[in-house]
Amino acid sequence: MTRFRVLSIFLTMLMLFTFVQFFTVGSSAEESPITLTVGSVECERGDDITIPVRLTGNTHLNGIQFRVIFDPTMLEVSQTASTLERFSDNRAVSSGENYIEFIGTSLTTYTGNGTLANVRLKAIKAGQSALTVEVIEAYYVNRDYEMVDLPCTTVPGTVDTSFNSSTDFYYWLDAPATPLNQQATIYVYMSNVPTIYGFSLNVNFDPEKVEFVSGETSDIFPWGAAVCKEAGKVRVFGATEINAPAGGDGEDVLAATLVFNVIDPDKHVGSTYDFSISFYNNEPAYTLDEDNHTVKITDVYTDGTTLRLKAHVHTYGEPTFVWDGWTASASRVCSYCGNAEQLEVTVTDEVTVPPSATQTGIKTYTASVTVDGNVYTDTKTEVLPVVETYDLNGDGSTNIRDVTLLLNVLSGFSDGLAAGVSTDLNGSGLTDIADVTALLNHLAG
Repeated sequence: MTRFRVLSIFLTMLMLFTFVQFFTVGSSAEESPITLTVGSVECERGDDITIPVRLTGNTHLNGIQFRVIFDPTMLEVSQTASTLERFSDNRAVSSGENYIEFIGTSLTTYTGNGTLANVRLKAIKAGQSALTVEVIEAYYVNRDYEMVDLPCTTVPGTVDTSFNSSTDFYYWLDAPATPLNQQATIYVYMSNVPTIYGFSLNVNFDPEKVEFVSGETSDIFPWGAAVCKEAGKVRVFGATEINAPAGGDGEDVLAATLVFNVIDPDKHVGSTYDFSISFYNNEPAYTLDEDNHTVKITDVYTDGTTLRLKAHVHTYGEPTFVWDGWTASASRVCSYCGNAEQLEVTVTDEVTVPPSATQTGIKTYTASVTVDGNVYTDTKTEVLPVVETYDLNGDGSTNIRDVTLLLNVLSGFSDGLAAGVSTDLNGSGLTDIADVTALLNHLAG
């Protein structure tokens, strides 16, 4: 404040004792306030950023002193200098641990608006940080060469800093789109991993929509578990063998695999469910020093995920056949949703064992379906009765044709003889004229 007053007194003396003509304004009973608005930006950790401070509502301004205040745990002064864009006659910029200060005065009244200053900072930590303005003094010079205070209002800004996915150590979740009515798998990964020996985190979810089923850490962390003792939160922790740390070269590492059921009663294709990561007891990871003492790693970031339900592709088993008499139907069932698909069936039949005068025969019925280029079959058999002894041609009756056929057989011609039929009608072990007599006696009754 003292420094600014010195500048103000110096300006007044110049105005009283020089021949320079100045633009001055008359005093007003009520001055309209000027407004300083700090801009907002988005960036990644490590970025140098420029935030404008804009002036509005101004019609006459001869001097101003203000500070832009920031959180030194989130931001720091950039090596690129901040600048005051107006008051070229006399201006100065300085900085402290948590602020950048601007001072500007002019012999000529400034009547414009727009960007008054550019604040240059460096983002050092991910998260949201507020930028506020403290106006120490603002004034104009009236026609009597008196300095008159101007009322001021301020509008804060924000810096939204995300972690740098190329360099920062962070955890992230991967949730492949999951078919409706199927269990969902969530993968917990680490990226840009330094040398670590263990980790601990929470995976958070909506317990009214999703339920935890099971989980396990990867082979890299053989000593670990995934437990759910609090609704909506799975605690996952793991440790490596002491002589086999994970990471060290910044590669991606699979930390754990978790399985969930979607219990949302209103679930449908396209439903989404959010999962996020938080840190248990603020101990996301640890390493060991040269004496094998535990050293916490706390500068770790997270990236959640959204599970989306999709229409699934049916996964069917082999067809099942159902016989109704000598016809058949077939269907197959999806192992995920239970959908039953009816299939087109073709039934053929074949006498696989012909009947004879002494034994029954077998007719085999074959039902077949073709699915995805594969043929599936099922069979059913019918027992055929013994063929009548004297019906040699198998036409279902015994008559003179059978006598003629038997005489032909005796002459060495067996064309027309039914399969499996014996011509030894009297059971003598031979086919001769006695068998013809037996057939004629059978026809005579």
